[in-house]
Amino acid sequence: MQVFNTVHSKQRVAVEGAFGILKGRFQRLHYMDVASVQHAVEIVGAACVLHNMAMRCCDTPEELAGTDSGTDVSPTDCCDYGDTSAMASFLRDRLAEAL
Repeated sequence: MQVFNTVHSKQRVAVEGAFGILKGRFQRLHYMDVASVQHAVEIVGAACVLHNMAMRCCDTPEELAGTDSGTDVSPTDCCDYGDTSAMASFLRDRLAEAL
């Protein structure tokens, strides 16, 4: 039972840290008021997707700027906004329609 509690506690801290990063990037999550658990799951999932897309485009939140995320991203891996802006606009509009 002690091993379970230790592992569970470490995982809880990791999840709380992830939510802290999301809430830092998307301030609206602090005031999320939803009627169903499923809707909350969808909102948090969308925030995770947007966060991951931003990270791939080298848009690092201030609270992560000095930390090592464990992944190597070189400047050549960053998004080329000129080539992807039309696709990003299309995806953003589709996401907005789905909500």
